[in-house]
Amino acid sequence: MLLSLGLLYDIAFRGTPTPTPVLHKMAYGMLIGGIAIVLMLTPVVWEAGIIFDTRTILLGLTGLFFGAIPTFLAMAIAAAYRLSLGGAGALAGVATILSSGLIGLAWRRYRFAESRELALSEMYVFGGVVQAAMILCLFLLPQAMARKAIASLALPIIIIYPVCTALLGNLLAGRQRRYRLDRELAHEKALFEAIFNGIPDAIVYADVNRNIVAINRGFTSVFGYTMDDLAGRKTSYFYESEDEYERQGRQRFNLTSTQQTRPYQVTYRKKNGVIFAGETLGTVIKGASGEALGYIGVIRDITERKQAEESLRESKERLSAIFDVANVGVSITDANGRYMMFNSWWKDKLGYSDEEMRRLTNIDITHAEDKEESSKSFRELVNGKTDRYRLEKRYVTKSQSIFWADLSASAIKDRNNRVTNVVGMVTDITERKHAEAAQAQFEAQLRESQKMEALGTLAGGVAHDFNNALATIIGNAELARQDVGSEHAALESLEEITKASRRAKNLVQQILAFSRRQTTERKIVSLAPAVHEAARLLRSTLPAGINLNVDCAPDAPLVSADSNQIEQIILNLCSNAWHALQGERRAGVIDIRLAAEVRHGLHFASLTVRDNGVGMDEAIRIRIFEPFFTTKGVGEGTGLGLSVVHGIAKEHGASIEVESAPGKGTAFVIYFPAAQPSDALALAPGKSMDDAGRNERVALQGAGKHILYVDDDESIVFLMTRMLERQGYRVSGYANPHEALAAARVDCGQIDLAVTDYNMPGMSGLELASALREVIPDLPVVLATGYITEELRQKAPASGVSELIYKPNSVDELCKAVAHFADAQGRSRGSS
Repeated sequence: MLLSLGLLYDIAFRGTPTPTPVLHKMAYGMLIGGIAIVLMLTPVVWEAGIIFDTRTILLGLTGLFFGAIPTFLAMAIAAAYRLSLGGAGALAGVATILSSGLIGLAWRRYRFAESRELALSEMYVFGGVVQAAMILCLFLLPQAMARKAIASLALPIIIIYPVCTALLGNLLAGRQRRYRLDRELAHEKALFEAIFNGIPDAIVYADVNRNIVAINRGFTSVFGYTMDDLAGRKTSYFYESEDEYERQGRQRFNLTSTQQTRPYQVTYRKKNGVIFAGETLGTVIKGASGEALGYIGVIRDITERKQAEESLRESKERLSAIFDVANVGVSITDANGRYMMFNSWWKDKLGYSDEEMRRLTNIDITHAEDKEESSKSFRELVNGKTDRYRLEKRYVTKSQSIFWADLSASAIKDRNNRVTNVVGMVTDITERKHAEAAQAQFEAQLRESQKMEALGTLAGGVAHDFNNALATIIGNAELARQDVGSEHAALESLEEITKASRRAKNLVQQILAFSRRQTTERKIVSLAPAVHEAARLLRSTLPAGINLNVDCAPDAPLVSADSNQIEQIILNLCSNAWHALQGERRAGVIDIRLAAEVRHGLHFASLTVRDNGVGMDEAIRIRIFEPFFTTKGVGEGTGLGLSVVHGIAKEHGASIEVESAPGKGTAFVIYFPAAQPSDALALAPGKSMDDAGRNERVALQGAGKHILYVDDDESIVFLMTRMLERQGYRVSGYANPHEALAAARVDCGQIDLAVTDYNMPGMSGLELASALREVIPDLPVVLATGYITEELRQKAPASGVSELIYKPNSVDELCKAVAHFADAQGRSRGSS
């Protein structure tokens, strides 16, 4: 059994590096089953039908060393044969067969593996467990026979069988260990040969006398030699020269060291005679006792690397040349932004030395306000989120000067797609940024002008309509006062209505000033008197804690202006400054300065009002000229002061600049164009085209004269009709110009004066005046309007208009104009 089982194990596992095929395992199981039959053919017969043999040892070791398939087949064959023998012990024999095989398989599963060896003691324990199971199976015999068998056979079995199991198991384990070592050695040898020949570099193994023992395929690829070419030769055979061979032998071939720590360069000769530079790394091979066995050298052909290094050197020289001649900043930084290379332009622009530049990063020289955006863009580039970026940013030089630049940055990546460097190209765009800022300022001023023009038009229209309503209120209040008499209880209420209406009228005047639709008296004047007069008024109203300083330059040019409106500008600006100083702990200062300025080749008188108050942020600054916009509390202002300043300035052709920042005060600078010698006195709207008798007090008695009054506002028509009738006139009032013209055609000889509004739907006042003069050629026509332009002054006479009346001024002014022309017309007709 020992010989057959050992031989079978050798056949099954010798030189088998891979798992045994299933068919082979089945064949081994059948062979082992045959061995079990042979054992049962030569048993120890204890009694008839009860036999003992070593099948338990065989099947237990089969389960332990051969695995499941051979074991189950062997158990099946042995059990079938045991059943065929029959006898009283058949059942116990089959149980013994099954228990032995299954215990072997269980032990293999939980205690034994190919990589783990069982000790002789554990093998003995294994045999004891198998035989103990066999003794337990004896209880399957008839009771009397079981007691007799156990009593007589248990002790010999439990002593002898485990020893046999341990000896045979140890033999199989030793064979298993030897086969495993053989396979590992074969694997290591194959691995070494694969590595040795798989390395593309040339590898040579020489003995202690530097005789060539072996070379790899890489050596043949690099040098062209085969092992047949080099057999029996020294390594000098492939050196460039004998001198090089000797020199390297003296310097490198030191058998006392184990390895060269650094590669070194040696000049070699290939089989075809080509000389090349090789990079070599050598290692001494030593035996178990430390003696030198030989030397392994790894040689790499670095010809291409040398050529690449030379090309790189030339590229660096070319790159350096390009760097130096470029008229832009060119630089290369590492992944942390630290400068590694830079051209002279960039270094000189920043004002640093080479050594200082290499200590800087791109963020170090970035303006504080641009660092966050610049850092973000650089991190995204380095982290691979983008391959390049472009950014306009500010840099700070060594001298702390600031310039704008257009930066284009690109990533340099290694073969693993990691960013190693960043190339930056910088163009100075300071002049362009200044030009863009100037353009943006001009466009902002243009937008502001257009916005204010639109707001002015809106405000003027609203004021016109509102003034009509106020005129109606004031006129009707006046009529009511006349009606109730001086003793009536309602007189006081009518007085309050009139006062409130006149306050509202003053507010409307401010709106009209903003919209530049009020009467102006412009003359060529010096602004200094207006400045001093405004300062005199201010000193009497400003709190004692505010210092008012006035500085008027004697060379300030004359301007075409309305002095009263200049005073209004100064008063409004100083009022705004006064409010900005309220609550400030430091002493308040308001400076008024008049000076001569030259801008873009033109001469101006600049009027500056500056305070050291709270200042304004950008959100407030862009809205300060909007009507009704105010930062004051409820009841502290109307929000029209600066709007009026804006309107007056635009009416005078002046521009306004505002300088302000939170906590740094505010300065308003108004540039008035210097007057030219040819400038003439501007005609004030509301002045008659014939000033004769304009200032004399005209009697208001109508004496029955017939007045044709036309206005599209029925309330105004109703009011003026009643007021003129109370002064003795006969009035025909119409809200429709076409109806008024039809009435004039019917009563053409009985109308002494026509008064018409300018803006009416369907027919303008000029069109009506022209039509009336066709019907009544000598009829005087008075045109009432809320906005008298130069164009209107020019068109009015041609349409037959005798007088332009600034409509919103007052009802009294309209009545005076009516009296003046009605009386003149009466005198004219009487004389004829």
